[in-house]
Amino acid sequence: MEAAQDLLNRAAEAISNAVNPLPAPLLKEMEKAGNSSEDAAAESDADPTGDADDDESWKRVALGTLTNPAISPRYVKALTEHDPPIVTMGEFADWNEKKGWFLAQDIPGIGDAGQNEIEGAMASFWERREAKMKASRKAKLPSVESLSSHDGRCDGLCGWEEFLSDIETLLTYDRYDFAGNLLSGIHEWVESNKHCTKAQREAVENIRDSVDDQVY
Repeated sequence: MEAAQDLLNRAAEAISNAVNPLPAPLLKEMEKAGNSSEDAAAESDADPTGDADDDESWKRVALGTLTNPAISPRYVKALTEHDPPIVTMGEFADWNEKKGWFLAQDIPGIGDAGQNEIEGAMASFWERREAKMKASRKAKLPSVESLSSHDGRCDGLCGWEEFLSDIETLLTYDRYDFAGNLLSGIHEWVESNKHCTKAQREAVENIRDSVDDQVY
């Protein structure tokens, strides 16, 4: 009976090893990464770029969930086996801040090809995250009309000409293009009325801050 049970145990172990051929510590870290990826996917509609309304959410995105392009499993494995393990975007950022971008030299199993692949996945991640952040900011913009009610004439003392110059400067930067229509609309109204409102100034400042305060 004991011999039969031992045979069954060994068979079960062989099946387990065939399905999960990684060492236990690595499997534990990969399980953590999987849990992180599920959370990230839930937060980001299955596109792991983090929550557009949470500057810290990108740190929780698991490297193994990056897509278009993805990081090959062997490189995810090498990062996970690193001491300390590099499982999430946040952990990678912490390591990179201390070490610099020297994956090929400093992490066994990465090499130049792995470094290039990881760089590509990272670049795609930040590009998609930036697009997502812009879409989120655009959805929150007020209308030109809601900002343009007169709050008292200023006889030119409101600094509307300087305000126009500020808007023109913002319009030269791609990072503000999510608000291009609103900025152009405010500019047109102010130029026509030779006056600017407090609400317009606050809106333009909020647009500036929504980009400048983001972490990428």
